[in-house]
Amino acid sequence: MPDDPKNPKSPTEQPPMEQLDDLREDDGDLTPKQRFDRTSRIALLLGYDLMDKLRYWEKETAKLSDEQISKRLEPLTASVEKLREAYLSFSDLEF
Repeated sequence: MPDDPKNPKSPTEQPPMEQLDDLREDDGDLTPKQRFDRTSRIALLLGYDLMDKLRYWEKETAKLSDEQISKRLEPLTASVEKLREAYLSFSDLEF
């Protein structure tokens, strides 16, 4: 598993939504640590993807400056950063 959750790689290289579907299907076969790792990785991928899409949309559609976009995305960026920090903190713990 990569140390940089901003650029995580799925062992199966599946898109996040397919990983989420697999998580539901494999529900009984996962240990709590595996479930945490997979769910956190999916959440981070979706969070970064959402920020990228919002940044693009606001730049191309709303024609906002980079500074305005950063200010508007600040709460989401802070939340995803907290999730990343929690992931890094808890991924090393034994369940």
